[in-house]
Amino acid sequence: GTFCYTGDKKMRNSFRSIQNHNTLYWPDMEPCSLNNGLFHLAEEGKIKIISNLNIENVFSASYSYSGRSHIRRIFINKSNEEIIIEDSCSHPGSMIAINFAAEIIPFIKEQTIQINELKFTLTGFSSIEMIDSNVSPRYGILISAKKIVARLNGLKSIQKISIPKNQNNNRLS
Repeated sequence: GTFCYTGDKKMRNSFRSIQNHNTLYWPDMEPCSLNNGLFHLAEEGKIKIISNLNIENVFSASYSYSGRSHIRRIFINKSNEEIIIEDSCSHPGSMIAINFAAEIIPFIKEQTIQINELKFTLTGFSSIEMIDSNVSPRYGILISAKKIVARLNGLKSIQKISIPKNQNNNRLS
């Protein structure tokens, strides 16, 4: 997504699309109609917070739309310096998008995405690829960027993000 407004309907809808957000999606549907005007997104789905961060450092939420549902659980494992994102969905054919800022170029090797010392290990995916994308840092400016798209192999996936222990300013505390 972007925080910038544009009168270019095609570009604006591209940025508003669920495919440009870091979440699970089905390529053939949007959770909200993008055709109700440039400044209107009617909430057509249902979101439910299942648990806030608790003593076990777990946050979970569910979202459903058009008869499909998605549950995301986020575990913060401080002792292992990692974040684990677990996605479960109701129907096959879903994908995950991971969008990056223009200056970040990820490297993919098998089921691992690496950015410097930061590692994303992906489990439960049949394909992972890096594609060209765009970001808009301010009105009228469009910059090339990279995006990872990964197709789920079934109805569940896990993304494990390992935080480098030698970078104190990025540690989980």
